Amino acid sequence: MKNLLTPVLLLISLVAFSQGAYTSQNNKTANWETASIWTKQFSWMAAAPPGPSDVSGSYTANIYGVVTRNGNLTISGSAVLNVYDTLIIKGNLTISSGQGVSVHSGGVLIVLGNLTSTSSSGNKLNNNGNVVVTGEFSHSGGEMDTHNRVYSFDTTPTFGWGSNINGVNYNGSNTNGMANQLKSKANLASNNPSLSNYVNALLGVMPIKLISFTGTLDNNIVSLNWVTGKEEGFDHFEVERASADLVFGKIAEVNGMGYNTDDQHAYTLTDVNAVNGTNYYRLKSVDVDGSFEYSPIVSVAVEVSKTISVYPNPSNGDFVNVVSSFEMSDNTTVTIFSEGGVLLQKTQITEREARIDFTHHLASGVYILKYTSSEYLQVVRLFVK
Repeated sequence: MKNLLTPVLLLISLVAFSQGAYTSQNNKTANWETASIWTKQFSWMAAAPPGPSDVSGSYTANIYGVVTRNGNLTISGSAVLNVYDTLIIKGNLTISSGQGVSVHSGGVLIVLGNLTSTSSSGNKLNNNGNVVVTGEFSHSGGEMDTHNRVYSFDTTPTFGWGSNINGVNYNGSNTNGMANQLKSKANLASNNPSLSNYVNALLGVMPIKLISFTGTLDNNIVSLNWVTGKEEGFDHFEVERASADLVFGKIAEVNGMGYNTDDQHAYTLTDVNAVNGTNYYRLKSVDVDGSFEYSPIVSVAVEVSKTISVYPNPSNGDFVNVVSSFEMSDNTTVTIFSEGGVLLQKTQITEREARIDFTHHLASGVYILKYTSSEYLQVVRLFVK
C-alpha cells in the first residue's frame, strides 16, 4: 500500500506546487476581468486569474492580444506574469513575487499608475520588449533587467537597499546612477514616437493642444493665425486651402516650435493667392512618426475683381508662372505669341497656380501672353531679358 500511495502523493504535491497557467486569447482586445478570454491549463482552476487584482501563489498569467487591466494589479508569491503582446494596467502595478514580470520580445507593458517593486529577492522585471510607467517608480528589492527600454515618467524614482538594475546595486547614495538605468518620457518620444503617441492617447494627452485658429482679410490678403498650448512628439503643420469644392491642397508647411514644449506659441501665415469667393483653411498637424490630425475648418470670404498675375516678368526665356485670383474653369489655356502675332505655344492648364515651361527658349524681346477660359480672357505683355 505504501508503494501505491507514493506516486499519488507525489502527483498531489506537484499539482499543489504548480498552480497552472492562464493564457489570454491571441489577437483579441479585451479586459483582464473578462473570464472568457482566458484559457486554463487545468480544468479545476478558477475561471480567471485569481484576485482578480492579485496573481498570487504559483500561478502564471500569459498575455497575448491587447489586454487591459481596469485597476491595480499585484504579482505576489511565486507567480509569474509573461507579456508577449500588450498589457495596459489602468492603475498601479506591484511586484512582490520572486519570479516577477517578463516582457518578451515584441511585448509592451504600459502602467498608467505607479510601479512598485517591494523588498524581496528575485528577478522583479525582465524586459526584452518595451515598458512604460507613467506614475511613480519605486524599486526596493530584487533585480531588474531593462535592456534600455523601460521608460519612467517619474523624474525622481526611489530605490531601496537590495535593489539592482542592469547590474547596478543601490548603495544608499547612487540614486542618480540607478535612475540613469531608466529612460525618460522624452526618450520615449524620441526613440519610439508611435508608442509615445499611443500612451499619450491612453492618458487623454494629444500631441497638439490647439487653443485657437482664425483667418482674417486685409487688402485682399488672408492672414491665418493659430496658437498652441502644448506640442509633444510634434514635427510640423501643413496648411491646406480649398475653394467651394472643398477639395483641400497644401499651400504651405510650417515647422513646430520645439520637439516637446508646454508653452504657448503663436503662428502666422499670409495667403496672397486666395481665390475670389470663399476660401476654406485647415491645419494638418503632423507628428514625428508621420501620424496626423486635422484642425477645425475656418473660412474667409474674398471679393476681388478677376485678374491674373504673371511672374517673373521679365522672364528668363525658359518659363513663366501664371496665377489667377479666381476659381479655375474647364478648358483654360495660356497662349504665347510673338510681338508680331505669330503663335509660338498653346498650353492647357488645370491649376490656379501654373508653371508654363516654354517649348523653346525665348530670345530677348517682347511677347504676348493670352489667358483664355470660358468665363475670362486677359492679355499680358511678357518681357524676356
